[in-house]
Amino acid sequence: MNDPLSVLSYGAGQDSAAILALLIEDRAFRRRYAPGHLLVMMSDTGNEHPQTYEYVAFTREQCAAHGVPFLFLTPDQGYHTSAWQSLLHQLDRTHTIVGKAMNRKACTSNLKLAPLYKALDAYLAEQYGLPGGWQDRGGTRALTPGKRALYAYAQRYGRVPMMIGFAAGEERRAKTPPNEERFMRECVQRVYPLLDAGLDRAGAQQVLRDLGWPVPPPSNCVMCPFKRDAEILWTARTLPDDFATWQRLEAQKLAKFAHKGDKNMTVFGDGRTLGEVAADAAVKYATWSDADLDTYRMTHGHGVTQAY
Repeated sequence: MNDPLSVLSYGAGQDSAAILALLIEDRAFRRRYAPGHLLVMMSDTGNEHPQTYEYVAFTREQCAAHGVPFLFLTPDQGYHTSAWQSLLHQLDRTHTIVGKAMNRKACTSNLKLAPLYKALDAYLAEQYGLPGGWQDRGGTRALTPGKRALYAYAQRYGRVPMMIGFAAGEERRAKTPPNEERFMRECVQRVYPLLDAGLDRAGAQQVLRDLGWPVPPPSNCVMCPFKRDAEILWTARTLPDDFATWQRLEAQKLAKFAHKGDKNMTVFGDGRTLGEVAADAAVKYATWSDADLDTYRMTHGHGVTQAY
């Protein structure tokens, strides 16, 4: 392959779905952001909402119909670490939780970004004939460390444009992290099409409707601590089994670290358990129907405090 590559970091949420729809349906947009070869990539956390997995299936169909490679990275492919096979696997293994008062970037880094860039390095090695990627070591298939293909690609073609679905109003998320890894500085060029166009979340939804694409719900994990109280209530009512698992993990963590006293935080970090947050929300939103909660869910989603 000789055409330069452009990548869409995909979450199957409203913002990245709008970018994909424009890349497929709008020729001028495609020429601007992916004039050569386009690749769409998403890493599975194992804890996406059912509607998100349904949209992943729709995305796979659309990409196949338009000749766009779509890599949906699951743990069996070898890009996830043994510790972070999924969010549930990690939390159950360590008897911990992800909470508002804790490291909010650990799950994103380990379940989304790290697998994505490992897979991108392997893709470049295979498709462009570059060093790195998968190697056979004594009969064992292993990834070459060091992002060798990414560095080789950057030397030949320049940094890989990585399209990211931050919408207008989220400009602070586009700031370069102070502890950015070297390969990101030297091999990857972040691109924000929605910011360029001044499109906010409502604008992204309208793009999808205008192009005849279904609008997915915001993409976040079922067990995301940055859900608002109304979303916690929605989760408890809509996904009771998943909510029960989340409660079990919280109770498991509280029991393990009981010796820490007040420093032993709940998911919400304010002393209330998930069950108590849901109960308080049920009182607060007593006049809301399930349809009202669905509407709220479609227009809210975590992540606005996170950089890429």
